[in-house]
Amino acid sequence: MRFLCKPTLSLLLLLLVTTASAQMRLPTGIELRAAYCVEVLQNDIAEINEMQASVDHEIKHIEDVPPDERQTVTQALREGQSGLPKDVAERQSTLNRLQLFIVPRMKYLDANALLGANERAKSDLHDFAALVHRCSAQCRGPTAGHTSGNMMVSCIQKCTSGALIDRLNACRNPTWLPF
Repeated sequence: MRFLCKPTLSLLLLLLVTTASAQMRLPTGIELRAAYCVEVLQNDIAEINEMQASVDHEIKHIEDVPPDERQTVTQALREGQSGLPKDVAERQSTLNRLQLFIVPRMKYLDANALLGANERAKSDLHDFAALVHRCSAQCRGPTAGHTSGNMMVSCIQKCTSGALIDRLNACRNPTWLPF
């Protein structure tokens, strides 16, 4: 009798595993994009928080700046960081919206596909960091000839355009989400 129970138990376990895996489905394009964008926005928030901490550190250690320029430098640093809390709040709100969309669906979706979207986001973020570094050097270089901040910004915007930027920006304003 015990001999018959083991195959029956194995068959039952196999049936349960097969049924569970049969319920998994491939994610839609919107679900893959949401999984991709969760990683992008988490990275954005971390980077903005790092910028904020860096500026705060610079303000606290302003003694390296000549005394007659400290107030001007401190004011410029504060102005530069004034929009950062708003940026974090906007990114966090968008991240929350994406998570409300994707997290309840995750248990029904193919985990490998979601992981692939996450890995693509990491790869794109790495490529973006390299692109920004390259463009900053190109636009600041001695042959760039940019004398104003506006010309520098314009140069960087032209240098950092394309499909990669479009994918990342689509995460920051997900009009493609159904709600």
